[in-house]
Amino acid sequence: MILSLRAPARRRRAVSWWRAACLGSAIASGAGGAAHAQLIVSPLRAVITRDAREATIEVSNPSDRIVTARADWIDLAAGIDGYIEADAEARQHLSAAPMLSLEPASIRLEPGARRRVRLRLRDDAKVPKGERRSHLLLSSAPSRSPLRRTSGGLRADISLSISLPVLVRGAGQIKEVRAAFEATRLDRDKAGDLLLVTDIRRTGPYSPYGALSATFDPKGGDGPIELARLDNVAAPIDAPTTRLRLPLGRDALPAGALTLVYEGRAEFDGTTFAERRFDIAPPPE
Repeated sequence: MILSLRAPARRRRAVSWWRAACLGSAIASGAGGAAHAQLIVSPLRAVITRDAREATIEVSNPSDRIVTARADWIDLAAGIDGYIEADAEARQHLSAAPMLSLEPASIRLEPGARRRVRLRLRDDAKVPKGERRSHLLLSSAPSRSPLRRTSGGLRADISLSISLPVLVRGAGQIKEVRAAFEATRLDRDKAGDLLLVTDIRRTGPYSPYGALSATFDPKGGDGPIELARLDNVAAPIDAPTTRLRLPLGRDALPAGALTLVYEGRAEFDGTTFAERRFDIAPPPE
């Protein structure tokens, strides 16, 4: 398949013939990564099953101030471009929170301290087939230090909220999880650099999870090079398709072949969900 631009865009600077739309969604670091701010949270997702009934989330305070945080549940519904707050009907078929307990619900962290939040499947929980999901919401209160005027500006403390998905899985087979690329195209971001846009369509009882990578093999070159990678890529169970945007970090590609791969991570390690090769034609003279 030949991959080409969806449509020409406005010329912002002297670049070659591909143009693109701006990056519309942010994807965090991989399963072993962490969310950074006043709090560091790791891992960025948790999976609980009837056999593995518990999971822990570590929360640490890298700042020089005391931080207090509260843990709670929130239900978010997935769409093609991200999450929105789930309505009552969606929660009825999606929410995992009624099956789970968490401890502690409130934590206080001295500078440099860390604490674990324990997530557990309730003893009386009846886990349905397939997958349920709620998000663990960690909200830190503002520090009580007063506002201080420094160098003509104000230094203010703000509250912070971090959410991460917690999945509860019932009967089903991981090996049945599949994914496919759809509607793949090249666009350009606001600076004029290449942006690869693709939809992921999933099938199977669970949501796939892994990394998306793009490699390019130039015609007559020395071999393929990795152009870009996105970690922590999930295709949620309640979204028919998930749209991803992968900045390629350059304004043009010569003739060659671009390969897009969606590889499993964590419990899907060793699985290739989807792989597709696109021929890249040289720019017109």
